[in-house]
Amino acid sequence: MARIAPGDLCWALAMGWHDFRRAPAFGLLLTAPYALTGLALTWAAPDLAVALALGFALIAPVVAVSLYEVSRRIEAAEPLDWPAIIRVLRRRGAALPVAGGLMVLALLVWLGLWQALEGAPRIAALGLLAGGAFAATVVGWPMLLDRQGGLGRAAAASVRAVAAQPGVMAIWAVLLAVGMGLAILPGFLGLPLILPILGHASWHLYRRISR
Repeated sequence: MARIAPGDLCWALAMGWHDFRRAPAFGLLLTAPYALTGLALTWAAPDLAVALALGFALIAPVVAVSLYEVSRRIEAAEPLDWPAIIRVLRRRGAALPVAGGLMVLALLVWLGLWQALEGAPRIAALGLLAGGAFAATVVGWPMLLDRQGGLGRAAAASVRAVAAQPGVMAIWAVLLAVGMGLAILPGFLGLPLILPILGHASWHLYRRISR
């Protein structure tokens, strides 16, 4: 794994914006259901609206996987079409449904903790869940798509990458959290714009780390 600097984070975000402009329909169509699901859940459970807004970012990697494939195809100058993207996800992402299930489980755990805890312990619980999810997925999820490795192996490699350069990876985690916060808090309406940029950027940062 290569070392990165704060400047690489800016480069990744710029590449994320580039890929979104290159294929905006993919980003919008892939993230719109995610935003609509958030709206539906907060409407159905208004007493958990704040908890859902804070914890919904835990399952963002589930949506981002398809964006990784879009960025990979742009990078490789391969055609952008839905059937090809779906075929690649099915062929290379055998472990992704399990990984997605774990992210959904993390969200459910968070909702349970929200109801069981108050004040600082509640925020600490979210921080632990979000931090653990970030460490396991920031490199692990794009690696599952890129190298077809097992889920445990990819998560372990991701944790090692974060532990090897905690400072810059912490900055990246904060940037992702702020971006998702800006996207989710206004009624999830910012997700179709911000999440594609962050998803594409995450792919490029993975590529920079894994070179």
